[in-house]
Amino acid sequence: MQNKFYVYQYIDPRNSLPFYIGKGCRDRYLSHLLETSETTENRKKYAYIQGLRNKDLEPIIEKIKENLTSEEAYALEAELISKYGRRDIDKNGILTNICSDNRPPVTYGENHHNYGKSVKVPDENKRRANISKAKKGKPNGQLGIKKSDHMRKKLSESKIGVKLKESTKQKLSDLNSGSNNPNYGTYWITNGMENKKVKSLDNLPNGWYKGRSVKHITGFRGAKDVRS
Repeated sequence: MQNKFYVYQYIDPRNSLPFYIGKGCRDRYLSHLLETSETTENRKKYAYIQGLRNKDLEPIIEKIKENLTSEEAYALEAELISKYGRRDIDKNGILTNICSDNRPPVTYGENHHNYGKSVKVPDENKRRANISKAKKGKPNGQLGIKKSDHMRKKLSESKIGVKLKESTKQKLSDLNSGSNNPNYGTYWITNGMENKKVKSLDNLPNGWYKGRSVKHITGFRGAKDVRS
């Protein structure tokens, strides 16, 4: 049954004037009475109904016309909204409606704005290159911002089970191997109290030897063997 829609109005019992016009089917006309401040999509209408209830009044609800098609109901709704006007929007308006016409936009068929046109698919690589170019030379907005323990935990959990492609692993390995590795050609040396890096083990200072001591490092985690 296509003619299942109707247009209704909410009336202020104090002056018998409508303050909201709607279109619906089934029990839609009663739904506004159950709204809360969190669920309402129209705060003006919600505030108006609550204002009546604060005075121990309830809005009068009337179905203006029934057995309409969806398009007929939208057309009548728009006509009545235009007739009475919207408060704070139209001159001398009395309705709490937000929109003057609630018809949804046509997104298919010959009425679609792109009907018959070829839509260009964006180049993803070009898009990423443009983003990279736009950010180049600009400071990192996250630099210096300390992440909370909760955020660190979330980031860690998001990576659990994520597997890298073999090609990605190889690229990362190539980027950090050989002379590309910032530690390439360097050695740790220690005197038992201090550690430092050197590029050659020749002519080590007296009391220094290859390796490093970790027992003096505050908060060091994961050490199985502590050299002394």
